[in-house]
Amino acid sequence: MSKVRVSIVMSVYNSAKFLKKSILSVLNQTYKEFELIIINDGSTDSSVDIIKQFKDERIKLYENSQNKGLIYSLNKGISLSTGTYIARFDADDICSPDRILEQVNYLENNRDISIVGSNATLFLDTLPFIRKKVKVLKTSEEIKSELLFRNKLLFHPSIMLRKSIFQESTDYRYNPDHQMCEDFGLWQLLSTKYAMNVIQKPLLKYRISKTSITSNSRKKDALFTASMKKVYSQGLKLFGIDHDQRELEIHTELSMVSRGTDAYFSLEQKSEWLNKIIKHNESIGVYESQSLKNICSEMFYLNCLRWGSYSEYRSSSFFQIVPKSWSDFSVNKFKLIIIRKINQLFR
Repeated sequence: MSKVRVSIVMSVYNSAKFLKKSILSVLNQTYKEFELIIINDGSTDSSVDIIKQFKDERIKLYENSQNKGLIYSLNKGISLSTGTYIARFDADDICSPDRILEQVNYLENNRDISIVGSNATLFLDTLPFIRKKVKVLKTSEEIKSELLFRNKLLFHPSIMLRKSIFQESTDYRYNPDHQMCEDFGLWQLLSTKYAMNVIQKPLLKYRISKTSITSNSRKKDALFTASMKKVYSQGLKLFGIDHDQRELEIHTELSMVSRGTDAYFSLEQKSEWLNKIIKHNESIGVYESQSLKNICSEMFYLNCLRWGSYSEYRSSSFFQIVPKSWSDFSVNKFKLIIIRKINQLFR
């Protein structure tokens, strides 16, 4: 087999239900110069049998001696990769036939970009005809600023990045402390040095299942919040802003507004913290000024939606940055209530 340009890394753990379609979507790529590195993470179902049914030399199957988790498996896949580029993919999603070709061409033609994702089509596991196209219309600087607060713009299984990133430092790996948000932690870390962007095409079909978003949520909420707090701590340290434990808690609550059930800090405290972030950036210039102000305004707006009122947003300094109408606020407040009611039904 000739040297490959792309290493596609996939971790598999009891994924038999969707695995065949996912692998086929990779093997049927219009771009052919790749290796598909599959790490079987101690599966107890028929996943390995399904993988071995494919007689394609581009598939390289590796076995963990036992279930060691996604982070361990992804780091193992990275260490085993031989390509110039590394692409991520999950065992239950589906690639567009031109995904790899589009991303290789993009990175070849945009040498200033080191990490590229794509838009995606979200579909429900049980009702695949119900779909939602998600478009990310953000610049590289806007993505970088958002990563101080959230990872909403980069779909993990849509990512392709340069292998040279991982060769520069052993610190550039998925962090075991960032369970359930390992991609957020890595992109945040890399964003301080490398530019990233999103191809404006839906190159990924992203499966949403009840298991992944609801049925285990109560068990995992505490672990997820603890991991997210570690990511936020990392981000603030990279930003170089002085902060105490209380300010880290404020940052966590305002950033995780869509998941929080209780508010322990006031909107005034959150406003003060966000203004401290903006002021600190003005002195050191880590983030593009307007991009950071925009996301700070967005986060305060979301917290007003969740725990406050339009008048509180209207009277804040953030309204001057990104004005929102009363009708816009009311419609979004209503949508938020409906979404939370629907989520409660699944719990």
